Amino acid sequence: MREKHMTKEFQKYGKVLTVSVPMKNDKVNRGFAFVEYENKEIARKAIDAMNGKKWKGRTLAIEVSVPIAAYQSKLDRIVEHTNMTKIDASLPKVLRDEKKEVQAQKDKEEKEKQEYLEKNATKIRK
Repeated sequence: MREKHMTKEFQKYGKVLTVSVPMKNDKVNRGFAFVEYENKEIARKAIDAMNGKKWKGRTLAIEVSVPIAAYQSKLDRIVEHTNMTKIDASLPKVLRDEKKEVQAQKDKEEKEKQEYLEKNATKIRK
């Protein structure tokens, strides 16, 4: 994903001033981007429309950006008052929920596999 892709998608909601897609190296994006709109109303419209939507195979988590110190403080409070790790606390709720659903599905499949093996253990040994 590059700036041009983000601009094309997000300009549907209003005038985009800047788009920044931080990169790990010249070829791989870090999985997030910053989109700056002309005003807060347009930004809110984009957030409301795009947050939680699937786009290019990923679930989008759209939020208003805050200064890094405020962000770190928020993460520290979440970790202190919950049983979340800092990594989980840094994920937007929509992505935490998606992660839980994926894990629940894996757990269910593993349980079904174990039950099948236990039920059919004598047949499998023969």
